[in-house]
Amino acid sequence: NLDMVTLRSTDEKISNAIQDAIDAIQMGASLTHRLLILSHRQGVGLERLDLNDRVTGTLELLRRTLGEQVAVSLRLSPDPCQTSANPGDVDNAILNLAINARDAMFNGGTLTIETRNVTLDADVARRIANARPGDYVMLTVTDTGHGMSPEVLKHAMEPLFTTKEPGKGTGLGL
Repeated sequence: NLDMVTLRSTDEKISNAIQDAIDAIQMGASLTHRLLILSHRQGVGLERLDLNDRVTGTLELLRRTLGEQVAVSLRLSPDPCQTSANPGDVDNAILNLAINARDAMFNGGTLTIETRNVTLDADVARRIANARPGDYVMLTVTDTGHGMSPEVLKHAMEPLFTTKEPGKGTGLGL
């Protein structure tokens, strides 16, 4: 219906308002899609993959997205980091963390992505929610940005929490 009004209207204010509505609808649809994925995440499209390959595969996209002011440094495990995951989810996680890091580095800086194989013993696993002792792969993303205040850090992993202005993010990055 909005497309039909756009075709019939010659008023620029109306066309702009309609385009804003269409953009809001598309953003809402995208958010709904992502929430549905999160709610049904178990076992969806899992593949055996090497985390090192996923990181290097996103490198060019990261460099273009982050711009020239952000240097990207990789510290990849010399050993394969085999895991079972959805490749798109891994790529999205890396990209979202990188964009959050870029936004925290106002005047540029360095984004470092590290992979490694880790073994959690019973003591360490007890300190991590839902963790069990065993072998895991670890992805660490660090940056030289300003960091999070203690108050923001308390909420950083809440599903819809964001510090970004309306229209600047969904709050689903972390």
